[in-house]
Amino acid sequence: MLVLTMRAVGFTSKQVRTMIITEGLIIGFTGAIGGILLGTLFLGVTSYSEALGDFISFHIPVRNSIITVTTGLLLSMIASWFASNQAVKQRITNSLNKG
Repeated sequence: MLVLTMRAVGFTSKQVRTMIITEGLIIGFTGAIGGILLGTLFLGVTSYSEALGDFISFHIPVRNSIITVTTGLLLSMIASWFASNQAVKQRITNSLNKG
C-alpha cells in the first residue's frame, strides 16, 4: 500500500524499484554481518570452555565470511527484485480507491 501511495504522489516505477532493492540489500548486508559477528562471538566463547577442552579451536574464517556476505547480498537482491516487480505491476488507482 505504501508503494502505491508513493507512486500516486509522483515516484516513478524506477525510483520505487531502486528503493525496494536498496532496502533489501541493506537488510541483507546487516543480517549477514550480524550473523557473522554473533557466530564469531559464540565460537569464541565456546572455544574457551573447559568442558570442550581442545575440541574446538578458535579462528576467524575470513573466506567463509566473504562467502556469507556475498551470498546474503545476492539472495537479498533476488528477493528484492521479485518484490519490486510485484510492487511496480500494481495499478496506482487501486491505492486511491482503497484509501
